[in-house]
Amino acid sequence: MDRNLDPKAEKLLGEANDVRIAHIRGDRWVTYPAAKRILDELEELMNWPTKTRPPCRLIVSESNNGKSSLIEHFGRRHPPDQNLSGASVKVPVLIAEVTSPNEKAMYRTLLEALFEKVDPKDTTEERREQLYAVLRRIQPKLILLDESNDFLAGSRLKLLECLVALKHISTKTKIPIVAVGTPEAKRAFASDPQLENRFVPIELPRWKSGPEFQGLLKSIEKTLPLRHASGLHDKMIADVIFHRTRGILGEACALVEAAATYAIRTATEKITLVELEKCNYRVSSKFDSRRSA
Repeated sequence: MDRNLDPKAEKLLGEANDVRIAHIRGDRWVTYPAAKRILDELEELMNWPTKTRPPCRLIVSESNNGKSSLIEHFGRRHPPDQNLSGASVKVPVLIAEVTSPNEKAMYRTLLEALFEKVDPKDTTEERREQLYAVLRRIQPKLILLDESNDFLAGSRLKLLECLVALKHISTKTKIPIVAVGTPEAKRAFASDPQLENRFVPIELPRWKSGPEFQGLLKSIEKTLPLRHASGLHDKMIADVIFHRTRGILGEACALVEAAATYAIRTATEKITLVELEKCNYRVSSKFDSRRSA
């Protein structure tokens, strides 16, 4: 069987078990069609000409289905530079995680992501003006907000304050904003008709059983430093992985990683139905494999 491992995995084949297991458990990016479409759209937004009402997007997907990994990968493509010899930092893509349904706290999160000091005594208005000034100075090409469904954790008034603030940030600075969240985030943005029209949804769907899922597993296998081929894309193995994880990307990766770790520790050096069964894979607390798809 043609393995065609990626260079990093190939180099690790002769390493100790612990080294290979650490690689398996680390962050590894695998490109797949739905993710590529979204990454291409994000690149397009970065190069959008300056205009009064820049386009905005809402990336929507179920929990643990690859949203955060996708934006982290995009961020690594466009890393920040503290630019110590220049007048200010360079942040082509501003990535921040929404941690509370609070306008003032949201400004703090964005400012800290821009390496700015924040005075805890500042009013909401002062913090807002500080953010506008910093964004105009640094001029990021894109703002990415993860976990935007957390806006729903507060009252309707707090939710609307945060959403209107996002609209004003984009309009005032002319920077496209991409919010990222679960389907609940779509409900949050629908609470304001203007925001619903501006933040066009992009779906990152749950996987379906079939050739595309098998292709994904084949790509994942190429990143695993196992000494024997597993053939994860073979229909029998792919079906087992799919039905145990219901097509949730993060769960499929977790199962494969657990099975690969078990294969190294037991010296089988490949993933079979035995490894998938005995690897002690545990379902995420946010995901129940017994639910119907």
